Amino acid sequence: MATKPHFHHPADNFSHTILRVNSAALTELREPVSAPLSADASEQLSHFKFRLATTHGRKQLARMLVQKMYATRGYETEAIDTTTAPEAASLVQAIDDSPPEELEAPAELTLVVSDSKERPCGTMSMIFDSDKGLPADEVFKDLLDPLRNEGRRLIEVGRLAIDRTEASKRLFAGMLHIFLIYATVIHRCTDCIIEVNPRHVGYYKRMLGWDVLSDTRPCPRVGAPAVLLRMKLADMLSMAETLGGQGIRSKGERSLYPYFLSKEDSRGIAHRLLTDYLT
Repeated sequence: MATKPHFHHPADNFSHTILRVNSAALTELREPVSAPLSADASEQLSHFKFRLATTHGRKQLARMLVQKMYATRGYETEAIDTTTAPEAASLVQAIDDSPPEELEAPAELTLVVSDSKERPCGTMSMIFDSDKGLPADEVFKDLLDPLRNEGRRLIEVGRLAIDRTEASKRLFAGMLHIFLIYATVIHRCTDCIIEVNPRHVGYYKRMLGWDVLSDTRPCPRVGAPAVLLRMKLADMLSMAETLGGQGIRSKGERSLYPYFLSKEDSRGIAHRLLTDYLT
C-alpha cells in the first residue's frame, strides 16, 4: 500500500512556548532533589520552556545538543562546523528575530526544551510518514511496510537527546507528552516507532511499555547497532490519561507515565495548539 503525502497542520507552525514549567499547576514535572540547591540551580529546575524549533536559530541549538550528546556515546552525527557556527548565546539573541522556516516533506517537527537562560537541555524530532518514507526504512523497511499495509499511520521519534540534569526524567516525560498530543490529536497517527541501542531496550519496555519488533541490526546513520521498537499510540494515550499528573504521589507504579501531564493540562495544551491559528 502506497504511503500518502503528509499534509501539515497549522499547529505545526506554533511559535510560542507550548509548556512552561514554572507554575504550581505543573510541579509534577519538576525533579525532587534531596540535597539543598543553590538559588541558581533552583531557578533552572523551575523554569523550563518546551517549544517547537520553527526558526533557524532554534534548529541550530537542537542540532548542537544532539551532536554533543551523541558524541559522548560514540554515535556518528551530522557534522556541525564549530569554527563557523555561532555561539549558543549569539543564536539565542537572534532566535526571536529570525523568520520561521518553511517545512518540507518528509514532514518533521523538532521540539526543544530550554532552561531559564535559554540553554538547550532536551530535544527530539517528530517525523511523520510520507511518500518519502521514514529514516527507519533504511534498516527496517521490511517490518514497517506490513504496518502500512494494515492502514497504520506511523510517526517516528528521532534525534532524541537530553542533557543530564536533575530534571532529566521530567524533561523526557514532558517531551513525550507533547509528542503524544501532536501525534494523536493533531495528526491522527496510530503507531510510534523508534530505533534504539540494544542496551536501552529494557528501559523503553519497562518505563513506557514499548514492544520490540526486530532483532539487532547495524544502523549506518549512527554507526551503531539498533533495535526497532513500536508503541500503539492509543495504548500510550490511555496510560497517560490514567496516570499522568500523579508524579511522586503514584504508589507502586514504576513507569514514566505518572510524570506525564495531567488530563486537564494535556487537554488545555491541545486546545491552545488547535485554536491559536484561528485567533
